[in-house]
Amino acid sequence: MVAREFGQKVYRLRMARKWTQEVCSGRAGISVRTLQMIESYSLKRPTIETAQKLAIAFRCSWEDLLGKP
Repeated sequence: MVAREFGQKVYRLRMARKWTQEVCSGRAGISVRTLQMIESYSLKRPTIETAQKLAIAFRCSWEDLLGKP
């Protein structure tokens, strides 16, 4: 998955929950700056740990979040 697709998916999931970036980053245990970088496509490859934290916050598997089968 390219940075743009991942960033868009994270943004859509966050918006569906009506979370601010601050709320989302707090629930995921990542910095607001990291979330901003993901959503603006400037973070090319999130770490597996970051993907796992976001998946837990969104209540989905990290494989689903990253678009893996």
